[in-house]
Amino acid sequence: MSKSIIKKGILVFFSVIVGLSLLGCDRHTQARGAFIPSHSNSLMQNLSASSIDTVALDNTFINAKINLSFDLFYQMIETNKNTMISGTSILLALSLLANGADGNTLDQIEQVIGMPIASLNRFLYSFIDGLHSCEKSQLEIANAVWFRRNGINVSQDFLERALDYFNATAYASNFNQDTINDINNWVAHYTDGMIPHIINDLDPLSVMALFNAIMFDAEWAVGYEAEDILQNRIFVNQGGQEQRVTMMQSIEQGFLIDGDYATGFRKNYYGRHYSFVALLPNEGICVIEYAKGMSGTRFLSILNNGQHYMTKAHLPKFEFSNNFGIIGALKNLGINDLFCEQEANLTRIGTPVSGNLFVNEGIHSTFIEVNEKGTRAAAATGFFIGCSDGRGGWYQREVILNRPFMFAIIDNNTNLPIFKGTVLNI
Repeated sequence: MSKSIIKKGILVFFSVIVGLSLLGCDRHTQARGAFIPSHSNSLMQNLSASSIDTVALDNTFINAKINLSFDLFYQMIETNKNTMISGTSILLALSLLANGADGNTLDQIEQVIGMPIASLNRFLYSFIDGLHSCEKSQLEIANAVWFRRNGINVSQDFLERALDYFNATAYASNFNQDTINDINNWVAHYTDGMIPHIINDLDPLSVMALFNAIMFDAEWAVGYEAEDILQNRIFVNQGGQEQRVTMMQSIEQGFLIDGDYATGFRKNYYGRHYSFVALLPNEGICVIEYAKGMSGTRFLSILNNGQHYMTKAHLPKFEFSNNFGIIGALKNLGINDLFCEQEANLTRIGTPVSGNLFVNEGIHSTFIEVNEKGTRAAAATGFFIGCSDGRGGWYQREVILNRPFMFAIIDNNTNLPIFKGTVLNI
């Protein structure tokens, strides 16, 4: 195979397979001990979750969910480095937020997601309820919302739906450094430390923060023996340079991907509720273009047309993480009003003390490690909801440094400059 093809590497899709229940794995529960924030107070003390009937996951939901995931991947894929997203994490966070939206803001979200929020709530509840988790194949999902004290009068109905359908916790906090610490510690807790830190500061406008976290930690169904671990094997990277890697080889029974311009394999995790899927585009096909051309429907078709052959698979050990801003991706898909301080309609969340609620930041962080034992992966998605001053913006003046300017770094106690200078060229 030529370097021009190998250099694009292996396109990896992390696929959650819901299906056959085997001994040792129960339906998904939030198994990790509850996180208790140090500086935030729960708003859920007087609430109890309602009984929700599960529903069968029909093709409308399955297609909507997987197509949104691949649409997001298309928007967020990096062309010069490894990329992984969790469409499930983004969908859960966005759907929880959508329960506070109304009017045209809600219409845009529903159009991008592909179904009304009332139906999506029940499908997502049923989807999460049907997932499996056990000691050797753990999957944990958590949701939480923080509200600024004295910044918003929270709707009881929003809290009830957050608890009923998303098992979310809700906290009141001061939105200071203590809140930053609580959010970072919450994310670290529910990602088993794989995402130890997600935010550095809070926008002064923010009155609400909404987060989802997903943690996956699973052993292979059939592990690798010492003789299966091949050292100093060659992997040709995107730039055409050869890298020495540790390659893991195995015989995968009964599933070969061969067609749709790629070959690949599926390798099961313990309990066989989840599997790792790899696709290698054919020679002459750029993996980035291949990935961008992949829809959810096409991906499902590839899996459904897998052939029953013995497959010798070579999988390199790898580990990486990503950090994204996701507002641009969601705007490109058609959600715009949510991020506009004049147009956003989040009235079902509650009533701000003044102004109008809108999303002023969206972040998504992921981590994955694949080795001879199995796979550890995590994702966290956060939306920050700001409050305008009701006058079309929080600022009164605008300064644009678009010509030469002077600057200084001063000691605020004395106003004495520590550094000063001018900028003539950039």
